[in-house]
Order: sequence, then structure tokens, then C-alpha cells
Amino acid sequence: MKPQAPLEAQLGDWLSLRPALIHIYRDRVPVEGADIVAPPGGNHYAWFLEEGGATVTSRGGTVNAHAGQWLVADPGARTQKFTPDARIISVQFEAKWPDGCQLFEEGLSVVFDDTERPELRREALSVLASLEGIFNCYPTRIRRTPLSVDLYLAMQHRGLGFLVLLTRALLDRGLAPSRVGQTDERLLAALRTLEHWPLDAPLESLDLVKAGALSHDHLARKFKAAFGLSPRKYIENRRLDFSRRMLAHSPMPVKEIASRTGFSSLSDFSTWFKRHHDLSPNQYRKAIVKLGHL
Repeated sequence: MKPQAPLEAQLGDWLSLRPALIHIYRDRVPVEGADIVAPPGGNHYAWFLEEGGATVTSRGGTVNAHAGQWLVADPGARTQKFTPDARIISVQFEAKWPDGCQLFEEGLSVVFDDTERPELRREALSVLASLEGIFNCYPTRIRRTPLSVDLYLAMQHRGLGFLVLLTRALLDRGLAPSRVGQTDERLLAALRTLEHWPLDAPLESLDLVKAGALSHDHLARKFKAAFGLSPRKYIENRRLDFSRRMLAHSPMPVKEIASRTGFSSLSDFSTWFKRHHDLSPNQYRKAIVKLGHL
């Protein structure tokens, strides 16, 4: 794929991006996570194969990786299989816009040799060394590790250094970040309004029109042309992303998640969620817990 120059966005828009290191470890692939189906709406994973091999099948096709290679997986729905002898450096990270759109929506999964980007493995090992003694547990228990605020921020500081190098590697392979290159201030104003809209409140078109200084129909057309979805779909995606995050990373009851996303009925929320993910909220929560083994 021919490399292309990275598109730019205003600093104020980049501030809406959520980059975060979720976990990093170096170990054999846990049996529980060696052969699984990942649901949509997850996070990014980068695996360096020290031993063994891996196969990932997603919307972009099937890729295979062997020892000495990086595999950066599609964050969407996928199947992933590791050989029984697989030993990896596993980096799970988040890089999303407020509606859950990934920083890299197209072009994954990819595989590349360590020799192409030796600094990436060195940085991953450096991050691991800086966290030595903190995540000294079996991979399946990493998310339950207690951390003080200073240790968490130090973890993010080191993790962002790795994400910078990984992003450069993906950009050099021709992948383009989503939601950048927009210069129409009217659309950006409407987008910022949507980013802060209360999830339990109905979308009021008049307020959105005022923010974007365009008529309702004109705004809807231009917004969809620029971002690939309507303003109402953007809000729905924010509700979906919030629901997924709460199901994956918190013990919040499903009924409370439903209320916070504007549903007065738990059954209506479950029907809505299942329509988008082919899984009930409880099934999704169980699937993410299993996926967390990697």
C-alpha cells in the first residue's frame, strides 16, 4: 500500500480523541483466549509474536503472523486463533472518538516484521520494564490490579510513547486516521455540540442547527457527507459506545446503563443493543470478559 501524508485536524478536535493504554504483558497466550470470537466495538490490540503463530479473520480478510512479527488486529468483530506454543507481547489500547469511532477504521488487520520497526518492540519492552512489579499477575487478572493515580498516569505516559511509534508505523503503511481533514467550522461546531450532548436526552434539532449555523436539511446532508453518518446516528453511536464501555469496564447494572442512555425500559434497551451487536447486554459483557484474556 502506498504511504500517504497524514491528514491534520485542529488541536481542539484532537482533544476529543481518547487514547489510553489498557494493558500490556509478556507471556504465553492464556488458554482461555487462544481461540475466540471477538464482538464488535472493542479496542485495538497489537501483538508481537515471540514464539508460535496467530491467525485473525475480520472484515479486511485473513492475516497470519509468525514469530518475529507484529500483528495489529482489526478492533471490530473478528475471530482470532493462536497456536498452543504462542508467546506474545500483548498491548491493548484504546484510541476512539466520542461516538466510539476508532482512530483507524480502515486497513486493519496488518502484519509486519520486527525488522521493519525494531523501535516498536524496544519501546514495548521499555514500557514493560517500567511497570515491573505492578502487573506481576496472570494476564487474566491484569484489569483487577489496584493502582494509585500517580501509577496510572505514569502507565499512560509510558503507554502513549508506544502508541506514537505504532501510529507512525500504521501511517507509513498507508492507513489514514478517521475524522480528520475537516475545515468547515459550521460542521465542526455541530460535531462538538453532539460530543457533549447528554446521552439520556433526545436530540433537539433546533439547538444543533444553531450550533452549525445551517438549515436542518443542509446540516444533515453536509454532516453525513463529511463524517459518513447523520447527527442522529452519531448520538446513537455515542450511546452504543457508552453502553459497551460500561458493560466491559464496570460492574454497573444493565438497568442503570439503560437509564443513562435514555431508555425507560430495560427490555427496549436490550432489544436495541442486540439489534446492533447480535448479543444481549449480558452476553456482550461475558464475551468481553473472555476477550480480556488477551
